[in-house]
Amino acid sequence: MLTMLFNKMVKKMLNRRKQIKQVRKQLQAHTHKNYVVTIPLVDYALDGFKINEGVFRADIMTSSLFLARFLNRMRNIYKGNRVVDMGCGSGLQGIVMAVCGAQDVVFSDVSFAAVENTRENIANFASTFGKLGKSMSAQPDLFEKPCTTTVIQGDLFENVSGKFDFIIFNHPFFAINFDADQSVSRTMLDQGELIHFFLQEAREHLSNGGGIIMPFWHFAGETNNPELNAKRLGYGVVDMRTDELEDVHYGIQSGRFSLFGIFERTVPEWVLRRNHTEF
Repeated sequence: MLTMLFNKMVKKMLNRRKQIKQVRKQLQAHTHKNYVVTIPLVDYALDGFKINEGVFRADIMTSSLFLARFLNRMRNIYKGNRVVDMGCGSGLQGIVMAVCGAQDVVFSDVSFAAVENTRENIANFASTFGKLGKSMSAQPDLFEKPCTTTVIQGDLFENVSGKFDFIIFNHPFFAINFDADQSVSRTMLDQGELIHFFLQEAREHLSNGGGIIMPFWHFAGETNNPELNAKRLGYGVVDMRTDELEDVHYGIQSGRFSLFGIFERTVPEWVLRRNHTEF
């Protein structure tokens, strides 16, 4: 018994060291200046996407790329709907949804640098909004109205009003004490308070039948795991990946990722029935 406990403690300590090493790697990768990049998705690419100094690098962070490609595939579920890109950073997730046919996209971030970066990218890609939604829609009239975008600076839902069909949040994964003076560190580190407040507040902003989509890298530990936190608050949760046993090996994060669909009380039947690779 003592041997088992000791081995468990050693494993936990070694994992923590690996996590600290990974956080250092991520922070070091965020000492960048402003630059422009092409972000490849599933069936198109965002060419000329801007990543500004002090803003989360969506082009190299696996969780962001993984989520954006998933949103590209699953566009049929949010086309014509109202969505939020929470903690938007450079605006990648919201812009993907706008291009793929979302009707109204709200971008929210506490960082002024992120908000300004998002505005620049919206201006750059506005002419493409709805492009993929129109090309795939069986109801083209649905997209006659242009996609509307709103960019808000605030802490979580602080300045967000109304209800939404989907709320997207690529939240901080690591719950470790780390002395970092980079403002971008708050996109990576949290002791579990942020996800708790987010899930509590999100209930007031979900439309009937609406859902939350959150990626998670299991290497980061259990504290900020959306599945565990959401179930404690009574949500229904499902991993929307159909290839959940396969690790992800691109970007600067590597390993097992999930994409959790979080719904009020129970998971809708359409989520359980669908093969999400269809999107």
